Amino acid sequence: MADDSTTLGKRRIRLRLVFAMGLLAFVTAVIYQVTSSLKSEPKFHIGKHLPPGKVQPQIVCGYMRAAFLAPDGSVWAWGQGYNGKTTRTLSVYGTPKRLGHAIDWRKIAIGEEELFGIKEDGTLWRCNLDSTLVGNPVIKTNFAELFERVGADSDWSEISVNGMHHVLALKQDGSLWAMGENKWGELGQGYIGSPITNLVQVLEGAKWKDASASFPRNYGLREDGTIWRWGVRPTTMFTTPEADATPAQISPDTNWVAIASGTLFVVALKSDNSLWIHGIYATLITEYTPSMDAESFSRIGSAKDWVEIVSSQSHILVKKRDGSWWSCGNDFYGQLGIGRATKGVSPLLQMLYPLELCSVVAGTGTTLIYAPDGKIWSFGARLGSPEISERKREFYTKANQLAEKIGLSPYYFSYRDYEYDVKPHLVWQWPPVNSP
Repeated sequence: MADDSTTLGKRRIRLRLVFAMGLLAFVTAVIYQVTSSLKSEPKFHIGKHLPPGKVQPQIVCGYMRAAFLAPDGSVWAWGQGYNGKTTRTLSVYGTPKRLGHAIDWRKIAIGEEELFGIKEDGTLWRCNLDSTLVGNPVIKTNFAELFERVGADSDWSEISVNGMHHVLALKQDGSLWAMGENKWGELGQGYIGSPITNLVQVLEGAKWKDASASFPRNYGLREDGTIWRWGVRPTTMFTTPEADATPAQISPDTNWVAIASGTLFVVALKSDNSLWIHGIYATLITEYTPSMDAESFSRIGSAKDWVEIVSSQSHILVKKRDGSWWSCGNDFYGQLGIGRATKGVSPLLQMLYPLELCSVVAGTGTTLIYAPDGKIWSFGARLGSPEISERKREFYTKANQLAEKIGLSPYYFSYRDYEYDVKPHLVWQWPPVNSP
């Protein structure tokens, strides 16, 4: 009997200790959330506009890294650098770092490992961002090795990169070319197989207006206003993946004017400025229920004043004729620019800030803004911030366990893997002080 009482006493002490630890985590998490919301950040505003440069500035964003084509034709990058293996981040850069000394870049596109660029002479180049952002000493001292030329042609006009898997490139004559992984027919060659390391033409004879590389499926807009797709067959993605290795038309309509794709979905504009979406992941982007018909698009809303679309893997940004920007999709890090961060999918809402004169791009968990005064701002996951520690994950788990016990949501404290901002965060200002 005495043994039972002793065991019961120990159990109570253990439970009290667990509860006390959970309570401490809970209170600390509340304090952290409140103090985080009070952090001082520069308020979003647009100052004096910069004079025109030699090229149109461009921001591109991928998975936790981004690049900037500056008005003088130089290229800068920031975010995470990996060693190319399965280890965690080796180094992070919260502000842009210049890549090489060249000032003759015209277009850029970013993937998970590489940055591609087109120069003024129409040549195509690539740069390994992992080696560069990690700070490989050879590359840091020999800028000629930062970029390597891709092929011998000099008539490239546009590029689109999907993660670390493959790249699509358009020539000035409207032909489309691809290289990289071909596991699911991503290169549109009519077959699946090993990676192709040289650029090969997609659907010989076809004339393309635009192409959007995404995982694990690509979309292309032809000059005749039709939309085509190739890559993994979406309905088989979670069973035994099957490939559509040859490009095929997905809508009978011929009045499409713009496309932007994410993971297993594509958004598109028609010539009447209406907005449409297609794909099995469309329900994760918008509240509008998409058609499962392989050839059908579902319309988003009834407005007919959309003029520009951009997309990440899980959220989209759309611009209206009046210059206002709207967003929908995953808002876990606050990347939609609507003043909050939630686990759910947000409907199409207007972004809270005056972005009429800004360039806006979407990345994984992030939205970047380039203002005409040269400032770069961000919403969502802060590029270049280190991932949180396992200890911090454990801490939030305990806080959520206690939250559930007292009747709150078990996800009351939705910790993020990276620092994030629901209000505009000032990343950088062009031109930089003491730039090389």
